[in-house]
Amino acid sequence: MKIQPINAMQTNKTLFKGNELMKFYKKGKLKITHGFYGGLLDVKNASKEHLQCKCYGGKNTKDNIVLSTKELNNKRGNKPLIEVLDVESAKIYLNEILENNIKGFDKFAYVKGIIKKVYELTGIKLEL
Repeated sequence: MKIQPINAMQTNKTLFKGNELMKFYKKGKLKITHGFYGGLLDVKNASKEHLQCKCYGGKNTKDNIVLSTKELNNKRGNKPLIEVLDVESAKIYLNEILENNIKGFDKFAYVKGIIKKVYELTGIKLEL
C-alpha cells in the first residue's frame, strides 16, 4: 500500500503544516493590511492567532487560524473569542483575504471556515 501525503490546503480540518498563512503573508503573496482584531499588520508585527485558544483545545487547523498583530494577540491572551471579537475588524480582515488570489490557497473555503468557527465559538454570524 502506497501512503500519500495529506495536502494541508484541501480542507479546513487539516493541520496547517508550516503555517502557510503566515508564510504567504511574509513572502508578500497574501496582501492584507488589517489583522483579525484590527490594527495594521506589517511583516514585523504579524502573528498567527488561534480563534479557539490552544489551552481550550484549539488546533492548528485552517478554520482556527487568523493573522493578528502581536500586540492584539498578546492583549487577548487566553480570553474567549466572544470577549475580544470586534465584528467590523473581522469583516475587514476577511474581505481583504477575499481580494487575494494565491495559487494553492482556497480563499473561499478559508473564509467560510473562519465564519463557521466564529459562529461556533461566539454565536455571532459574520455577514460579508
